[in-house]
Amino acid sequence: MSENMQQHPLSAAFPAMTDTAFAELRADIASNGLHNPLVVFEGKVLDGWHRYRACQEVGVSVRSRPFEGDEAAARKFVVSANLMRRHLDASQRQLIAAKLAPAAQGQRTDLQLRAKLPEVTTKEAAELLNVSERGVKDARTVLASGDTATIEKVERGEVSVSRAAKEIRASTPRQVSPPRPVSPPRAPAPALVLTSPQPAPVRRVIEITPQTIEQWNSLPADDQAQYLTHRNPQASLNQQKTGEDDNLIDWAKWTWNPITGCLHNCPYCYARDISERFSGTSAFPNGFAPTLRAERLSAPLNTRPRQSDDPREGRIFVGSMTDLWGRWVPKEWIEAVLGIMRQAPQWEFLTLTKFPKRMSEFDIPDNVWAGTSVDCQARVASAEAAFAKIGGKYHWLSCEPLIEPLHFSHLDRFDMIAIGGASASNETPKWIPPYSWIQDLREKAHKAKCRVYVKSNAYLKEHPGGPMYEDSDRAPDVFHYLSRAATEDQKAA
Repeated sequence: MSENMQQHPLSAAFPAMTDTAFAELRADIASNGLHNPLVVFEGKVLDGWHRYRACQEVGVSVRSRPFEGDEAAARKFVVSANLMRRHLDASQRQLIAAKLAPAAQGQRTDLQLRAKLPEVTTKEAAELLNVSERGVKDARTVLASGDTATIEKVERGEVSVSRAAKEIRASTPRQVSPPRPVSPPRAPAPALVLTSPQPAPVRRVIEITPQTIEQWNSLPADDQAQYLTHRNPQASLNQQKTGEDDNLIDWAKWTWNPITGCLHNCPYCYARDISERFSGTSAFPNGFAPTLRAERLSAPLNTRPRQSDDPREGRIFVGSMTDLWGRWVPKEWIEAVLGIMRQAPQWEFLTLTKFPKRMSEFDIPDNVWAGTSVDCQARVASAEAAFAKIGGKYHWLSCEPLIEPLHFSHLDRFDMIAIGGASASNETPKWIPPYSWIQDLREKAHKAKCRVYVKSNAYLKEHPGGPMYEDSDRAPDVFHYLSRAATEDQKAA
């Protein structure tokens, strides 16, 4: 494929991906390669322009397939692909329709000329983008104003076309006719001075940016409400590879991180390694500091699960880069995330926490797999106590990495237990737990009618000439962070 592809002009008329979303796409392609090939027609990218740019920036080989059809079919494909994938709101579609349709018959818009489009009427453009003709006319007013800031707000879904057009008309001075001549016998009437009507007071619209807990606490209550109710029509879920590799998420095809960052300081944490690697970028502007990403809240509402025989297609792993129920997480953030879950019954949401007691303080929706991480015996009692009163569709345990043999009294309170080892991190080596620990948990779980899922990173694949399982009763010291913290506390006392 050519190294210098061009974007089809009609594709370029649709809003560009946000900086945050593009950074995430770029990071995913750098790690996992290009999943879906570009669709190309006569040297122009019809579908996949952002994927093409990301591949160019990270040096990943680009794959493409030719579009089979003529120019007219290619234009229809561009519109269909963008409307179906991006889930644009009515105002965003009205702007595109206004770029397509000229104000007067016989004229041609710049987009029509660049995309080699035949003349399109306002009615035809409205039908193509599934919007009203009145909305297209309002959008034309917004574009004609030349107010770049307002146009960009409409393109981002922050302001509606009708509201923007109303404000533009209200701020435009009206033409006032000269006064009528007055008969000589009468004294001249005083000149009538007309002023432009003042626009109605408008609620201050804030820019939605990533918020640390300190920044959040300094916001006025009205600004906090805008963050929690923000709905970005371009927010999307992250698609994950699944399979047998050590670092893959086995239970769900999608991840969603409206909150990132954590204060647990677990030595084996892959999320901290990733966030520190990309710290200071748009993907992780605050590194691993707990951060609200309100621009991502509406992602599950913008997408429906794919029809598939693979049940993972309908599952979203929530908070793969955080602990949603961490003691430090503001209650309002958690409630905002739960609210989205309740609005998206088409999805199943999987959550994990090391603070199950805090999870028990919230009303867990019926489409949630409520889970807790239990890597060592010290976490067992609190997990069993909390899950006696936690709601949700399923209860599950994640014993990954399994760093001690575990003994439960109430495995019957859980529907599934996932057992895993540890891939190498910046602070810890690769760790495979002894097979006897796994087998003991498996037998106890089956007696409690609890399903068992053993991840591939928990197995040592023995083969001639290779290493064998060794008898061991302890993981390397670096994994025992809870006991180390307790010892340090005792010394400090």
